[in-house]
Amino acid sequence: MGRDAACALTIDSPLVSRRHVEVSWTNGGWYLRDLDSSNGTFRNGVSVTEVAVGTAIEVRLGHPTEGPTLVLSTAAPQLPAGVITIGRDPTNT
Repeated sequence: MGRDAACALTIDSPLVSRRHVEVSWTNGGWYLRDLDSSNGTFRNGVSVTEVAVGTAIEVRLGHPTEGPTLVLSTAAPQLPAGVITIGRDPTNT
C-alpha cells in the first residue's frame, strides 16, 4: 500500500510514501510492515515497523495524528481461499 499507482491499494496523501506498508502472512498470522517509509507508520501515536493484525488494528501513515488512518481486521466473513477484502462492505473484493 502506498502513493504509487502500481500499489494494490493507493493512498493519495503527501504524507504517504510511494511504497509505505505491506500486509503479509508470516508465522501463522497477518502482519502489517512499514517498508522503510519516509514519514513512518504509527499506532496509538507511537512509531511502529511491524504490527500483528488481530481482530482490529488502527494505524496512521506518515504522521501520528494527521496521517491517513488505516483500519485492518482479520475478523471477516468466510471467504474462498486466497481472497482478501479491504473495507466494511461485505461485497467488496
